Amino acid sequence: MDKAVIQKELHQLIDGADEELLKLVYSILLPKDQLSDLPREQLKKLEIRYERHIKNPNEGKSLDEVKASFKK
Repeated sequence: MDKAVIQKELHQLIDGADEELLKLVYSILLPKDQLSDLPREQLKKLEIRYERHIKNPNEGKSLDEVKASFKK
């Protein structure tokens, strides 16, 4: 199948697609760093925090501990 045929068929599929399929196709075609509304720098910070949590899930404070610290 050549490029023109593929493009034509994709256009036809997209024209008849529901919202869920459109979002899926859109997310596949977006560059990885645009999959979120968050800026790339903020995503990187979240990835680092998540990696630290996976390595040591007991480090840090519970939600109750954090709430209690605000009441002091």
